[in-house]
Amino acid sequence: MNFDERKYVLVAAVTFICIVFILRLFWIQVVDPSWTARAADISERKITVFPSRGLILEGCWWPTPRCTTSWWCRVK
Repeated sequence: MNFDERKYVLVAAVTFICIVFILRLFWIQVVDPSWTARAADISERKITVFPSRGLILEGCWWPTPRCTTSWWCRVK
């Protein structure tokens, strides 16, 4: 069996496939404008995120003997 001829056929096939992929990527990214619009629609989705509300500390920022209503003062 002559493997030298098969080697050239395999190299030619892989090179052809690589050239086809490169040309297809060039076509998608540079030439065809519909892919640009589709990519913009996918990446620029607008989602409204409502902020979570914070805890009300009722004026007691640090545990003191007179502060008994806040959750912070009860954690010891």
